Amino acid sequence: MSNFLAEVIIEEHFAPATKFGNLASFINLLSKLVALGGGFFVVVSVAYTAYLYLSSGGENKNIEKAKIVMTNAIIGMVVISVSYWVTQIIAKFLGQNF
Repeated sequence: MSNFLAEVIIEEHFAPATKFGNLASFINLLSKLVALGGGFFVVVSVAYTAYLYLSSGGENKNIEKAKIVMTNAIIGMVVISVSYWVTQIIAKFLGQNF
């Protein structure tokens, strides 16, 4: 029996998992996909913020809305980055190579 859950061979228990050697490789793929999707969302949010700002016509209400959207996009980018790197650090701590 493996010492770590990340070392469990999941293809023995779940047939579609033959694509992945173990749970660690699945988590690696999942974390990269989530980071990629989140990065795409941040880019779309920044583009939307630019549209809001340029179409505001100098109205303070619309400019404030653009600032809020940009702030949320930056916070989201930080959360996504930190969560990705925490996953990588935990993997290194457990002795897994992502």
